[in-house]
Parts: sequence; C-alpha cells; structure tokens
Amino acid sequence: MSLPPADIAPFAARRQRLMEQMRADGGGIAILATAPEAIRNRDAEYPYRHDSDFFYLTGFTEPGAWLVLIAGATDRAVLFCRPRHVEHEIWEGKRFGPEAAAAHFGFDDAHALDALDELVPKLLLDHPTLYAPLAGD
Repeated sequence: MSLPPADIAPFAARRQRLMEQMRADGGGIAILATAPEAIRNRDAEYPYRHDSDFFYLTGFTEPGAWLVLIAGATDRAVLFCRPRHVEHEIWEGKRFGPEAAAAHFGFDDAHALDALDELVPKLLLDHPTLYAPLAGD
C-alpha cells in the first residue's frame, strides 16, 4: 500500500469537473479501471504501475480497482477495490480496503471488488449515457 496523497482535494476536484461536463451533456455514468497486474512468469510479477488516467482522478494506486462516476441529480464517486486480506497482504503488501479507501481518498462510497458485477448494473439504471475508455490493453 502506498500512502494516500497529502492533499486529496485536487483529485476530488478533477472528479467533480468531469462529472460537471457529463451533467452538461445530459448526465450519465463513467466507468474506469486501473491497469492490470503484469505477471512475468508463474511466480514472478513485474512491479505494479497504475493507470495514469485512473490515478489522475483518484490518487489510488492499488491494482484491481474500478472507479464509477455518477453524474445526475446528485453526483457520486464510487470506488471498487480489493478488500483487506491478512494472508495476501503478507506477500502483496498492505491494502486500504473499501472503508479506508473511501475515507482517505474522498470517495462518496466504496465497495469490495467482488460487488462490482452486482452493483454496477443497478447503478446504470436510469442514466442516459455510459462513458468508458475504449483504448488500452
């Protein structure tokens, strides 16, 4: 786990600015994932490098995370990330987990990554537009 940025205000302001642009176009939902982990061979991984666009909006550097921005009557920034897991943290390093990530990075809500498939379809209801990057690996 890397420490959260000393000042999360620039990241929250960038998210808010993007949601304002989305709302000006009629509202919608933006979904953005961070970069995947790269495995060198069975038991060796390359050092993790987060996605620059994801970091620009979140300041969050853990792998396996997703950001959902909801621009509508009320704006919301929701993070999906890996939960805390004591055994995995021995080998992979400490994780924030959803609760600490929401508190330290200024998200309106955060959930464990395994809730993504269940919650995103519900979040998509009643929103006219889905924004998602098309480029990448």
